[in-house]
This record gives sequence, C-alpha cells and structure tokens, in this order.
Amino acid sequence: KQGKQYYKLAKFDQAIESFELAIKAFSGNPSRLIDSYLYKGRMHLYKGVYEDCKQCYDKALEICEKYLPQDSPKYVTIYNMSSLLYRRETNYQKALDVSFKAKELAEKILPPDHIDVAKSYHNIGSAYRGLAKIQEAKEWLQKALTIKLKYQGEDRDYELAVTYNRLGSVYERDLNFVNAMALYERSFECQKAYYGDVEHPDVADCYCNLGNIEGSWGQHYENLNYQKKYLEVYLRCFGENHPSIGDAYLGIGNAYNCLDMYSEAIEYYEKAIKISTIFFGEQHPRTSDAYFNIGKIYDSQKQFTKALKYYLMTRETTKKYYGDRHLEMTDLYNNVGMMMFDLKNFELACKNLAKVLMIHRKTFGKHHKNSRDIVFRLCVIDWQHHAQNDFNLAEQFKI
Repeated sequence: KQGKQYYKLAKFDQAIESFELAIKAFSGNPSRLIDSYLYKGRMHLYKGVYEDCKQCYDKALEICEKYLPQDSPKYVTIYNMSSLLYRRETNYQKALDVSFKAKELAEKILPPDHIDVAKSYHNIGSAYRGLAKIQEAKEWLQKALTIKLKYQGEDRDYELAVTYNRLGSVYERDLNFVNAMALYERSFECQKAYYGDVEHPDVADCYCNLGNIEGSWGQHYENLNYQKKYLEVYLRCFGENHPSIGDAYLGIGNAYNCLDMYSEAIEYYEKAIKISTIFFGEQHPRTSDAYFNIGKIYDSQKQFTKALKYYLMTRETTKKYYGDRHLEMTDLYNNVGMMMFDLKNFELACKNLAKVLMIHRKTFGKHHKNSRDIVFRLCVIDWQHHAQNDFNLAEQFKI
C-alpha cells in the first residue's frame, strides 16, 4: 500500500524501496510476491530502466510457473504488463503476441466484463496502433473502453484515461484531430481525477498529446507551451536521465520548427538525439525521428544535399524496424519525393510519392484524405513531367 501511494505521488525511488520490502515480507506467499515484483517492475518502467523492469517481470513469471496452476489469473497480469514494456521498446509484434496470450487466457478463466479482459483488448489495440493497423486498433480499443466504462474499481479513472489516450492517438494518426482532441481531453480529466494535484508523468503525457493536436491546428505557441510543461514534469520526476526527456526535446524542436525558429529547433533536435542515443542507440526510431526533422529543416531551406543526408540516415533505421511498406515510412517517401520535384527529377518524385499512395491506401483506404492528397500531388507532377517527356503516371503507377 505504501509503494502504491508513493507511485501516485510520483516518488518512484521510494515506491521501489517499499516494493523491495514487500518482496522480503511476502517470500512465503507466491501470489503477493508476484504482485510485488510486478509493481517494482512497473516503477522501473516509469523510470525508463527497461532491463530492470524486464528482470522483475521475468522473476514474477518464474514464481508463477513454479507455484501456481497454468490457468492462474496472474499469468494474464504478467502478459498484460509485459505488453507495455515491449511497446516502449518499439517491439510491437512481440507486444501483440503476448497481448493475445493474455486475451485467450483471460477469456477462458475470467468473466467477459472483467478489467483484465479489457486490459488485454487495450494492449492488442495499442500493439496494432504501433503496427499501423488503424482499423484493428480502433476496434480493439473500443472493445476495451466498453468494458472499462462499466468498471467500478478504485483505479477506474486511470483505466479510462489510458484507453481514452490510446484511442485518441489512433484518431490522431488517422488525421481525425477533432475526435483525437476530445479523447485526449477526457484522458486528461481522468488523470487529474486519479492523481489530484500531483504533476505525475501520466499527466505530463496528456500535455504532450494536447500540444500535438494544437500544433496540427497551427497553434504552435500553444503546442510549445504544452511541450515545455511536459518536459518540466519529467525533469522534476527523473532529471535528464530518462528516455522521455528525448521525446520532450523532440516535441519542443517540432514546435520551434513550425514557428520557423530553425536554430532553436535544431538545438532541441540535437538534444533529443543525444538522449535517445544513450538509451536506444543511433539505429533506433526514437533517434531517427530527430534526424528526419533536421533533414526537413535543411529541405525547407533548399539545402538539398544536407537534407538528403539526414533523410537517408532516417530511411535505413526506419526500414530496419518497420519494413519499407509501413506507415512510418510515408513522411520520408513524401519529403524525398517533393524534394526531387523541386530538383525537377520528376520520375524519382513520382516513384517516392507512389510508395506513399500505396501505403496510405493499404492503411486508410482509397478514399481517405491522405490518399486523395497524394493523388493530387502525383497528378501535378505528372502534368509537369508530361510537358518534357512522354510519361503516363496513371499507367506506370496504377493511380
């Protein structure tokens, strides 16, 4: 109980100490011992120390396998908590696999409206979101939300908040910013109800998401203020030594970029690269995001050689993690395509934008705004190119 209180107060080191005491106290009680290891692991997850988190979860699983039956609900809890760890590591396929293990066991041994069933649905939807399977993500997250709205446990506000937040991120990725903002605002209200006046990292995550939507609407100063509040909370809780500090620097850099304050943007992107490299290495999506954004700045300044250098650095990492037909590749293909257009290399421009169109149609459907926008750009390029060459884009790229 003391550990949980420290957690709600965002005092994670004290929480870990309390859970370590619980581990000693419950050495003869497998069920309570498992819970203590899981809570300790969760605190390490908040701190961004993923290896220590994994060790705690592995220990919990080891105890479960040794002392409890194969249909114990503790397995569901372990699988559900492991899913979030894998997502933080951007291993979305592994997160999906373990989430389905949780779902199958939960549906077998628990009532259909049990909160652990809902958590497994939430985790499946979250993993699908990471895999850019937007429709599947919406369906599973909506199923989770339906159960959670009926849930009356003491952590109801928290459970609603995390699913509102994740569903909002799916709508944001689908460019439905109105629905995304409404869901983010509900998430923020639930987090404040759960944590009170405590500036907890979960509340800070809401600042980041709200800011992203404001930025999408062109409210870049509002976005900047939200991103700075996000950074402030994480610095207060963890100091500079945390992976989310890199995300905060990236968000601030994006806001400065949109305000055409390029030197400030590059300064924060370089800070983001430094933090992300420490935690994930240079060849990781959370590092390459900042490289890509630096490339965008040079692109906007018509410094195409420099821009292409950063775009190519981004491409190798993104392809390594997601493959070349994933939604994460589309911004890169789009920017390279438009840069080639500026350089009057119309064929390369079309080839890159055709890749964007193919991915968007697969992800969102033929009539989605994303797909229509790319078709329009391709038609403009085709018209420009046709003036110089006998080139039929509709035939070549199956538009």
